[in-house]
Amino acid sequence: MVVMRRSRLPLTWRRALGRLAARQHGLFTRAQARAAGCSDSALYRLVKAGEAERVFPGVFRFTAAPCSWKQRARAATLYAGERAWLSHRSAAYTLGMIQQQPGVIEIISERDLRSQPGLKVRRGSVPRSYTTTKDDMALTNSIRTMVDLASVLGRKELEFAPPGGGARGC
Repeated sequence: MVVMRRSRLPLTWRRALGRLAARQHGLFTRAQARAAGCSDSALYRLVKAGEAERVFPGVFRFTAAPCSWKQRARAATLYAGERAWLSHRSAAYTLGMIQQQPGVIEIISERDLRSQPGLKVRRGSVPRSYTTTKDDMALTNSIRTMVDLASVLGRKELEFAPPGGGARGC
């Protein structure tokens, strides 16, 4: 009887990809998987086996990672890449300016991206002085977010959004 040993390569890329995904709420991109040594066919097998699933084009999550709003927001920023920011209600929620968790993630991107289920993409550019980061995600700062909110919220709702951010409950 011949006993086949598992090669070390799959363990190496799995560990590297697992460490990366742990820093990104259980998420990784196809490009990150390739950089870790995971081939497209190995990624396909991960998805087929139910160990990973596609969240947005080119963005995957390990199914063992718990789902959360923050994970979906991070997936949106990974999908959009550089020069994209959480915006509008998503930025307001992240900054603590509104308490209600948005059902749809909203981003502004310089790239021409299609909106996806659960993701609203607006095309545009944001000057660096109107951006910030929180929880490793790029987003519009409170001043730009207030301007963006004015375009999507009613007057009464906007009055209750504190410009500098406020305390948010669980």
